[in-house]
Amino acid sequence: MGISTIRNWRSLVSYTNPPIWAVFLIVFLVAFSCYVIGASRTIYVGDSGELVAAIHTMGIPHPPGYPIYVLLGKIWTVLVPIGSIAFRMSLFSAFFAALSCGLLWVVCSQLKLSRIASLVATFMFAFSPSFWSQSNIQRVYSLNAFFVLVGICLYLRWLSDGRLRSLMITFFVIALGGCNHPFMGIFGICIACHAAITEPKWFLNKRRIAFLSLSGLLGLAPWLYLPLRSRQQPRLDWGNPENLSQFWAVVSRKDFWGRAWMENASDLGAIVLDYIGGIQIEFHLLGLLLAFFAIRQLKPRIICLLLLLMVANLLAMAAHGSRSDIFIWHRYYIPTYLMTAILIASGIHWLSRHVWSKIAWLVMALPVVSLIQNWQSMDRHEFVLADHFSREVLNKLPPGSTLVASDDNILFSMIYLQMAEEVRPDVRLIMQGVGQSEIPPLVFNPKNEDVFFTHHPNWQIEGLQMVPVGLVFKASAKDTVVPDSLWSNRTRFDQNSDAVPDDYLAQNLLGHFHYMLGVTAEMTNWIQAEQQFQSAMKFAPNNDVLFYNLGLIYARNGLLQRSRTMFARSKEINARNITPSSKSNSTEMVMRLDILIEQQALKEQSLLENTRKGSLNAGQRYQVLSQTGDGEPLIARKNALLLEELRHGL
Repeated sequence: MGISTIRNWRSLVSYTNPPIWAVFLIVFLVAFSCYVIGASRTIYVGDSGELVAAIHTMGIPHPPGYPIYVLLGKIWTVLVPIGSIAFRMSLFSAFFAALSCGLLWVVCSQLKLSRIASLVATFMFAFSPSFWSQSNIQRVYSLNAFFVLVGICLYLRWLSDGRLRSLMITFFVIALGGCNHPFMGIFGICIACHAAITEPKWFLNKRRIAFLSLSGLLGLAPWLYLPLRSRQQPRLDWGNPENLSQFWAVVSRKDFWGRAWMENASDLGAIVLDYIGGIQIEFHLLGLLLAFFAIRQLKPRIICLLLLLMVANLLAMAAHGSRSDIFIWHRYYIPTYLMTAILIASGIHWLSRHVWSKIAWLVMALPVVSLIQNWQSMDRHEFVLADHFSREVLNKLPPGSTLVASDDNILFSMIYLQMAEEVRPDVRLIMQGVGQSEIPPLVFNPKNEDVFFTHHPNWQIEGLQMVPVGLVFKASAKDTVVPDSLWSNRTRFDQNSDAVPDDYLAQNLLGHFHYMLGVTAEMTNWIQAEQQFQSAMKFAPNNDVLFYNLGLIYARNGLLQRSRTMFARSKEINARNITPSSKSNSTEMVMRLDILIEQQALKEQSLLENTRKGSLNAGQRYQVLSQTGDGEPLIARKNALLLEELRHGL
């Protein structure tokens, strides 16, 4: 068996001049070098903190649990003791991303495409924004690309030799990859359907079906990690998958299906247009055009395979992807971009053979353009945003305090710092939302215990107030004087955003920083608050939740027209509910404010008429209306703030 396998791989990696394995190594080294140079040295925003914390503590991250990523990541961090755990996992992503690029070259070679065409397409993919964005941070997508390409390599091998062993290994690898990302399950179904259609008689043999099923089951073995580890009660134990129902809830991402953006079939058009536009962004318009010529080069069954995988990728995302999953983060379409790269290589190959022999050399400029165009935005080696924000919060808290943290973008980096780097172990970190959990029952005396929240809990408890003190809210008794803000406007947190990558979550975190400072200053220094709110909008211009919250803030201060502008912007970004589980809808708020603005204008006109004064300029008008007393407190508040802004030249 061993000798036969070696011979099979020797025929695949034939020793031509230069040998395929040598080109594979060159592709790997070039890609790996680019990814490592820009690798994030600290924890990244979003899921990264929770994933790395799970690896370090051998815990269970969010569904589907990613057991193979956790297990391989743990081995990697032990064998590669370079820098922080976060940096090691950035290198992990870089390693498997570079391997994926090398394997893409091998796939093109299996399809007998010219080397120059294969190299162009491979490096176009290597430097495409979505794949590159996942190749130097702590995420699961480069490992998933690796499994996709290994599966394609093995399946193409089976198509050429028809041996049971080849397909058994294919299904084993696909199942193993399914322990890293759910897409591999869809990938496996597509491969099985394609194989059955391509060679229907081959699958009439029950013995073959039994062996293939056994291979797939063996590949799924890492899933056993979830219940076995959960029973040991790790600190990070999302979903607590100890029994069958909880295990299936985690593996199937049961609680995540409710986030789906698509409500009916009419929504599919917008998703398809964005999907096609995304391909164009990744490979430029010329790359998209080159892919169409693959139909003249590849065999129909290969074309069908690639298109089947692309359509399956699209439909899977349409079925349960959230708005941001579909329209903002195109990383979920990386399998599609892999298939597109193969099509581009085929198109270049055909054109260079049948239309213009020099086109392959001419389009070599495309990966160079992508490299230059995306280098700065994909360079994360100075990225410290998530690390600095979380340290700012944790290090300023009083000793022995409790912090109730929520929102993946804020909570997860704190989880990492506490669990992996042991920052402020004295702080009791309550992970709200982990495992879809609510805040556990809290019993505390607000007069002598320090309890903080990263987000307002919206509690209405008599005698208790939530006071913003910088980047957090402090729970205190209403008769207690809360100290000044724990944070000044100037912190070690980078406010210039020069080193902030063009990343939606990074922008949102920076926006949240300024938003919280604004909320803290709202009642004591409106000018400072307004400046912070403007900064929040500047840094997070596409965050519908931020604009919705700003709409609420302006409304409670009587600035209804400004509030309407915020809700209208939130509606422009996302016309649906702020979150699938909430009923907060910007459209309804805009309609309600249209009525309130008209009512407010009539009241102000009536108040001005009652003064029996002549023509007033803006400042005089604000002055008069700010003195309306208890009768119209919102009008008084609004005009007092407008007068203050006028005096400060805002």
